[in-house]
Amino acid sequence: MKDKYKFVAFAILLLVNFHICYAEQGNALSKITIPIYEKAYSITDTTSKTAGGTSVFYKVGLPFPGVEVISFYNKVFQEQGYLPFSEDEYGNRRWENLNPSTGNWEKTDHVPARYIATWVDRNRTTRIVLFIRYKYDYNDKAWEKTLLVNCSKEKYFTMNENK
Repeated sequence: MKDKYKFVAFAILLLVNFHICYAEQGNALSKITIPIYEKAYSITDTTSKTAGGTSVFYKVGLPFPGVEVISFYNKVFQEQGYLPFSEDEYGNRRWENLNPSTGNWEKTDHVPARYIATWVDRNRTTRIVLFIRYKYDYNDKAWEKTLLVNCSKEKYFTMNENK
């Protein structure tokens, strides 16, 4: 009978400990919020405990070049104290298309296209990546006017670290 009580006490202790640890992690991660453009739909968000960040994915019905979304994030992140970042040449803040003949991303003024912008906090502990694109989708007849948005906040990283 004593073993049964020890097991129940151990199980309760384990559950309480798990709950406290998970709540502490959840509270820390929940402080990382990403603003969402007001006309967004099909919104999905994720939190990565291992990467220490969060992401939001959504769509917006806007024609190319989606200036409203770009301006929205530039304003919001500037107000939050984040600085534009492109020292590692990732996030050059221009619309690009993959040229199949060269295999390089090249500046474009039409869809399909992608746009990447990044910001960092002053201490370089957090990096924000905004990846938006117009991508052909045979299920979406208005794909040329459907902006796909992916914005993430993560622990600071640089693309040059592996070089």
